[in-house]
Amino acid sequence: MRRAFALVLWMLASATLSACAPHGVQPVEPAACDTCHLTPATSVTPLHTTSEMDCSLCHETAAWSGVTSYTHVGSYTPEGAHAALDCRQCHVAVFVGTSADCAGCHQADFASTTNPDHETLGFSTTCNECHGQTAWVPADDAFHDTFFPISSGNHARLDCTDCHNSGTLEEFTCVDCHEHRQSKMDAEHRGVFGYKYQSSSCFRCHPRGRE
Repeated sequence: MRRAFALVLWMLASATLSACAPHGVQPVEPAACDTCHLTPATSVTPLHTTSEMDCSLCHETAAWSGVTSYTHVGSYTPEGAHAALDCRQCHVAVFVGTSADCAGCHQADFASTTNPDHETLGFSTTCNECHGQTAWVPADDAFHDTFFPISSGNHARLDCTDCHNSGTLEEFTCVDCHEHRQSKMDAEHRGVFGYKYQSSSCFRCHPRGRE
């Protein structure tokens, strides 16, 4: 009887040691986290996946709170201002399947921006075309240089609406600024064949903004 009871105690102790392997005890066969923590993981918000039940990827053994760190893999790596965010600020309902699209978090920021008005001008909701991850301001003008250089030179640091003032990015003007007033342009282009005081003509002859 005593031997049978001792055997039961030994089996219970072995199971306990195996279950506690992640907490510093050295059992014969280390157990997965879901031996103890499957129910908590699948009942919290955001919903945790059960496909990779390795709690140590984010948590320490001392407590659940105070997530240590997690290395994102795949389509998005949080940097700058995003690096210090709480997981739940992006993963509202679930971890797996959360969109990496900028508009997934920043649609309200996009819609409320008025200088320039992103919606009216038809800006893309892919924020990283113009913005870095550190701050909204200043925006990065380099993407525009493939169409017309504004990150340096005479047209650097112009507001979008200085050239796109008709309510759409597809249309632009070269002749609505003091620097390009008609009296000055007519004088500078006297004798130039085909000269017209029109934005399309300006761009055709000066596609990189040079005189």
